[in-house]
Amino acid sequence: MPLGWTVDEADGYVVVSVRGELGLNGCPALRTALLKCLAEQPDVLLVDGFSADGLPARLGSDAFYEACRRRLSEDGVLVANLVTDEPDFHRYLRSLREVFAGAVALAPSEGSPHNVTVFAWKGTGGLPSHTAMLDRACALQARHAVNLHATATRIEYGKGLNWDRRGQAG
Repeated sequence: MPLGWTVDEADGYVVVSVRGELGLNGCPALRTALLKCLAEQPDVLLVDGFSADGLPARLGSDAFYEACRRRLSEDGVLVANLVTDEPDFHRYLRSLREVFAGAVALAPSEGSPHNVTVFAWKGTGGLPSHTAMLDRACALQARHAVNLHATATRIEYGKGLNWDRRGQAG
């Protein structure tokens, strides 16, 4: 599959979107952008590596999640997309819980019965209360286009679901 990529820079932050195999030798600009990103300790890492074939195994591995955790700032958050009907969903979830010492919350995604957004954080604190998340969402509303109120509500809803049984037959 040919590599397609986009690099966006706004306010000193670099966002790299990659589609296809990550062959850095033929793309010096992409390599430079990725190395710049890797030199930072971001507050948030967004991971959505799904293709028509599912999630590449290396993006659901203990080693990958451990690398993400090491890279995050001290109170950083990994945000990843998983699919509950993916054959390895439970293995990925188990790995995330182990690597992030249980500091993991799942929220059903809008418009899909199988997509789930996973939040795994590095800090020692637990998941804030629903009220605290809503208060924070209101405080950030003017600065962010993302509907954080809806996100907080989906996280709260996700707390009540048995994710260990999701996607299993019978």
